[in-house]
Amino acid sequence: MYKFFCTGCTYHCKSRVGIIEGHYYSEAPMVCKECFGLDLYRIPNKQSGLVEALKDPVCKTCASEDGLVIWDGITCPKCINPMRSIGNAIEV
Repeated sequence: MYKFFCTGCTYHCKSRVGIIEGHYYSEAPMVCKECFGLDLYRIPNKQSGLVEALKDPVCKTCASEDGLVIWDGITCPKCINPMRSIGNAIEV
């Protein structure tokens, strides 16, 4: 996990960059286009055969079902300016 700070609008968050793939689930940072919330989501892999794989993840902040996309680790969810990582990896 890292702390990120936007140089344009002062948006800040704690997150990881990239997708960690497991056998049944992957964990990915996702951002909501509705509320700009950024969080880690556990997503069932399609090939796992789990029933949850048929459902899309729901935003943990605003419960939107349509607005979640995988975060690229660079773009600010609010203003689309580049974000910077602050300091070393942190424990959460």
